[in-house]
Order: sequence, then structure tokens, then C-alpha cells
Amino acid sequence: MQGSRNYAPTADLLPYIRRFYVYETSLPDDYVLQDYLLAENAFIRILAKGDWSAEVKPGVWDNVGQAVLFGSNSRPLQVKVKGSFLVAGFAVRPSAWRALFRQDAVEYVNAMVPLQRAWGDLADVLAAAIHPGSSDEEMVAAMEDAIREQLRRVGRNRIDEKIAGFEHIARTDSMIKIDE
Repeated sequence: MQGSRNYAPTADLLPYIRRFYVYETSLPDDYVLQDYLLAENAFIRILAKGDWSAEVKPGVWDNVGQAVLFGSNSRPLQVKVKGSFLVAGFAVRPSAWRALFRQDAVEYVNAMVPLQRAWGDLADVLAAAIHPGSSDEEMVAAMEDAIREQLRRVGRNRIDEKIAGFEHIARTDSMIKIDE
């Protein structure tokens, strides 16, 4: 099945994850799709199929592996993929960063890095569970399992209520003044 498919997180993961998604497309082997990412949320993506890279410095492209952490962006991050691709991933709520990561979020702004840098061997376990033969349900279940394990490892299973308040305002009334 081609295209983008989105899945809501389960109730226990809703405070931490905005959404899960699977994106799949069939392209000629030599076709290069180049685009920009601009996201207010950090994302974890498992690049199950495709030759992916990002412009990590002006004119320098790098493929950092199958399990990738994209930080939030203050400017567009240029990415490209060659040929057909399959990506499974999820958006991390800003208020949940400290529950899922020991590192500061600022370390990952405008960056694409191996997920292993932040999640260690759990990144390899997650990458091994997601492949072109996986169903969407299997991919989402693997991501859910990895998130629950990371929450257990970090041990701070609570969100930042002040940031959650800002998230709510941004999603429901983005015209409200900051001082209000």
C-alpha cells in the first residue's frame, strides 16, 4: 500500500507521542527526491527502505543509519532519498522530551543523528523490528514497545506541564498573546 498512513498513539503513550506514521512509495531506482524538513516536533524515523541522506553541513550529505532522530527545526533541513522508500516513525511531543531523552533537546535542533546516540542499543532493536515485510500494525507495535522501554530506562515518566500548556495553546489558539 502506497502513501502516508497515520495512527493515533495508545492512551498510555498519548502524553508522549503526537502520532505514528508509515510512509511508503514506489519510485524508479535512479529517481532522487530532494526536499526540506521543517518540524516543530522532534521525530524518530526508521528508514526501512531507500537510500536516505541529509545535508549535515553546507554541501555535505550524510546517511546516519536506519534508526534516525530528527531534532526540531529552526530552519529547513535538506534531505533526499534515492529510489523507492518506506519510513515508519513518530513525532515526540515537546512536553515529553525529558521523559524520553536524557540529553537536552537543544543538542538535536536542526540535526539528523543516529537514534543510537540518544537511545543506545534500543535503536538497533527498533530498527531490526521494522522492515519492508512488516505490516503497519507490526511497525506501530514495535515503536510502541521501544517507547515504553525508553520511558522505563529514563525513569522520568511525566511530561512538562508548562510546555504541554504551550502545546495546547499552539494547537487550539495560536493567536493568543504569550503574556496571557
